[in-house]
Amino acid sequence: MKNHPASYLVFDPAGRASEVELARQRAIIQEQELLRILMNAMPAAVMILNSDRQILAVGQPMLDLLDLKGDDHLVGLRPGEALNCVNPPKDQHGCGGAEGCDFCGAATALQNAERNGRGMEECRIVACVKGTEKHFDFQVRSETFTIQGERFLLLIMIDISHQKRRHALERIFFHDILNTAGGLRGIARLLSEKSSGETNALAEAVSEAADKLVQEIQAQKFLVAAESGELEVNIQPTHPISMLKDTMELFRRHEVAQGKTICLADDQVDIWFESDPILLGRVLANLLKNALEATSPGETVTMGSRINGSQISIWVQNPGEMERKVAIQVFQRSFSTRGIGRGLGTYSVKLLTERYLNGKVGFETSAQAGTTFRVSLPKKLTA
Repeated sequence: MKNHPASYLVFDPAGRASEVELARQRAIIQEQELLRILMNAMPAAVMILNSDRQILAVGQPMLDLLDLKGDDHLVGLRPGEALNCVNPPKDQHGCGGAEGCDFCGAATALQNAERNGRGMEECRIVACVKGTEKHFDFQVRSETFTIQGERFLLLIMIDISHQKRRHALERIFFHDILNTAGGLRGIARLLSEKSSGETNALAEAVSEAADKLVQEIQAQKFLVAAESGELEVNIQPTHPISMLKDTMELFRRHEVAQGKTICLADDQVDIWFESDPILLGRVLANLLKNALEATSPGETVTMGSRINGSQISIWVQNPGEMERKVAIQVFQRSFSTRGIGRGLGTYSVKLLTERYLNGKVGFETSAQAGTTFRVSLPKKLTA
């Protein structure tokens, strides 16, 4: 590769192999039966390229993407040409010769593979498929490999367009619905302040419902951010007794706590430790809510904390025993005893504790002692 000005060309627009040379290289690839099977079986668009970045073979998902029956007429093209990239080249060299190639993730991944044996980037391509312009987001991986002493390039393009769209829609959705719910909460509070008697009771009920709606939306927004790795850990002095009392107070009037008792164990840890109180508060709220949902009216949920060596352990106990099939699946994302798609409480506890708070989550369950979930955290969290 030659060096070019930063404003032009990722690749040296090298010449292309002759038809005879392409046929010889393609024959080498076609002899590899296992390679062909793997290319067709992978859930991604796969291409095998020569050192001039020309296509020698593609897998079935690539043909499906382009709505083609076979790959014969793709042989000799470069990836952008096969996808009918709308980025126009400045000269006759085609794919790799356009100004926008400087910023093409596929081009960068191939360049890194040629230099280092491997490359991975995200790539945005506007392609023309069957006369229709389509916008793609790909996760691109490229590797070099050798067959019969000859070097080839493997290009894998995973379509992540739906993930990008979902992420963008989630951001818009949470922003707009929180604004609406926040407005509703403000109106409800104003009504409760201005009304009296039976009207006041109804206004307060509406205000509480609006508060709960905002909290639920914020919780879902928080979980989405946690899964995508967007949360920032804010380490502060944290007091376990205060955290437990705040969590208990949050649920005193919650519907899941009706007819049930929430209490604090007698032997509490009265020390300060360093953690993120916002993230830990989410963890404790989920543990307490799950415990209350598993508790019958008239029963008690107990919360507590203790020191265990260099760790501080915070626990929530309810009197019921978990069934074996529940205990085995309790931390899985979509498992729930309350219906499909509702199993996010214990999943989020594990996600926040282990990915962000550098801790561990565990539980014990038996008919005699009930079920106890424990969150073990370091006394000093480091970023």
